[in-house]
Amino acid sequence: MISEAAATGKPVHILGLDGGNAKLARFHEAMQKAGVTRPFSGRIETWSYPVPDDTARAGAALRALALSRFEHRER
Repeated sequence: MISEAAATGKPVHILGLDGGNAKLARFHEAMQKAGVTRPFSGRIETWSYPVPDDTARAGAALRALALSRFEHRER
């Protein structure tokens, strides 16, 4: 849900909870380092950040996959 909230460009406050795993911890750390999220400290804050848009990156990855399969079929 954090990714969806980040797409709005609005501040995303995170309430730390026990549990989780290393993959989730790395994701939260990356989002905080990117300035997208901040820990909730008990008050609502305002900040801005560049809205993440991975559409071009995802499209390029899909294009590369499709081309590699197409080239493999032609051999």
